[in-house]
Formats: sequence, C-alpha cells, structure tokens
Amino acid sequence: SLQLAINFALGRTVFGIRPERPLKSLIVQAENDRGDVSEMVQGSLKGLNINVGDDAFTALKKHLVIVTEPVTTGEEFTEAVRHLIGAHKPDLVWLDPLLSFIGDDISKQDVCSYFLRNLLNPIAHETGVVWMMMHHTPKPSTDPKSKSGWNSTDHSYAGTGSSELTNWARAVCVLQATKD
Repeated sequence: SLQLAINFALGRTVFGIRPERPLKSLIVQAENDRGDVSEMVQGSLKGLNINVGDDAFTALKKHLVIVTEPVTTGEEFTEAVRHLIGAHKPDLVWLDPLLSFIGDDISKQDVCSYFLRNLLNPIAHETGVVWMMMHHTPKPSTDPKSKSGWNSTDHSYAGTGSSELTNWARAVCVLQATKD
C-alpha cells in the first residue's frame, strides 16, 4: 500500500492503473510505531530509487501524509478522519488496517453497512476522497483444496468478515504470495 501511495503521489502507473495527475494520499494506520513506519518508508524509497533531495522526494513531501491513530474506532474514528481530511485535503485516504477502525464485529453485515455506508460514504461524497482499505484475510483453512476452484472474482471475498466489505467497494485488489 505504501508503494502504491508513493507511486500515485508521483503520478506513476502501478499495476496498469494510471492516475490522471499526482494524487495526494493520507495514510491512517494503527499497527506500526514510528520506527516501523520509518523502515517501511525508507525501504520503499530505496526500492523505487527515490533519494532525499530528488524532485520525486520533494513531491512526496507535498503528496504523502502518514498518521498513526491506534485508539479511536467507529463514529469517533470517522470524526477524527474527517478532520484529518479537512486539514490535509487528500485525494486518497488509506485505512490500514480496516479492522482497527471499524470498532465492532466485522463479520456482521449491519456493522459493516453502518460503518461503510453511513459513516464513510458521506465523507467521501462531501470531500471527494477515495477510500483505500487495507484488510486482513482470515486464518488459512486446514483444507488445502478449500479455494482450489476459486476464480478471480471469488478472491475479492477473501477478506475476513461480512461480504458487505466487497459489495460496498468499487473494486478489490487481492495480493497474495506465489510459489515464485
């Protein structure tokens, strides 16, 4: 997600997705301390060949904001993120991970519908932001063939919780390790 945000901030194409212009990202994360975030940023910059002092680095300082919010959830979280959006004016708001912010049982459709449709949608409509959700998959099945017949559409439902998570989203991208 960080590499996507960095590339989008620089107007670069990623996975065949070409932004019309550099996009400003606000990453709201809950699981990593300052040192972890620093390591991820440094590693991403190194992997993307971006150095301090480069024009790309200067552009990133304007187009990428990372905030740690490890406490608030539900309505309190959405009010906090509304203020962050007002202060930073992002195009994309990345929530990492969704489980940290929803504040209730993510397997319940009514919980997901309320958070996504009643709390986040109005913010998107008011501000024009696009939500980018980082989400966890459940623990792997003990049956090695449990997903052997899945097609690409089925994988959009790989995240833990209610199917409302996928039904609400405009698109789902699932990244998973391969043998290579």
